[in-house]
Amino acid sequence: MPHPLRKPLIERLQAMTLGLLMPFFFMLTGLRTIVDLGSAAFVEIFILTTLVAIIGKVGGTAVTARLSGVSWPTALGLGALLQTKGLMEVIVLTILLDAGVLSPNGFSALIVMAVVSTALAMPLTQLMLALENRQKRINQPIATPNLRL
Repeated sequence: MPHPLRKPLIERLQAMTLGLLMPFFFMLTGLRTIVDLGSAAFVEIFILTTLVAIIGKVGGTAVTARLSGVSWPTALGLGALLQTKGLMEVIVLTILLDAGVLSPNGFSALIVMAVVSTALAMPLTQLMLALENRQKRINQPIATPNLRL
């Protein structure tokens, strides 16, 4: 589509999409999510995917950042920031559920994993920043008065 035609079309559709369709999509996704803590499959999928997601993203980012010379708390903080799951994951999970690739139980577990790991991003980042600040204070030389007699 030519740029002069595309830009006005996107501007008109964006307001409707963000204001009406996205909340509707999230509402439908929430209604399709069945949190069944009594189901062993739900709990297993949730715990396994949450651990793999957190360890994979935080660990992978932290090791790479550390190899670049960043301190461990900062590297782990960067990894924690990557825990946020976006709209894309929810869309992909919904498509997989509709295609019959995921069971409703697996879909629900993965949606809850996305919400939990996203919710953990800020507290983990704040914890790592606090550790970084503490480490800087500990490694800071103590100022001694210059006494001359």
